[in-house]
Amino acid sequence: MISLSMARFNYKYKIIELKDLTFKVKRRLYELGFLPCHIIKVLRTSLLKRSYLVEIGGYTLTIRRDIAENIYVSDKL
Repeated sequence: MISLSMARFNYKYKIIELKDLTFKVKRRLYELGFLPCHIIKVLRTSLLKRSYLVEIGGYTLTIRRDIAENIYVSDKL
């Protein structure tokens, strides 16, 4: 189990859990599809690695590094 910020590009991962996030942030991530057992793929990072472009549920979005560090994933699908 690793954090999403440590994930390699263009590999699929399964979300295990969201840790150490406020209720407000965790609720918004759940609304966007960041639920346990969902598949996520990191596409790119910004130049200074402050944000990550991810694909989840058929759409792409960016998340900040501090949030990505609190999303734990596994490479075992």
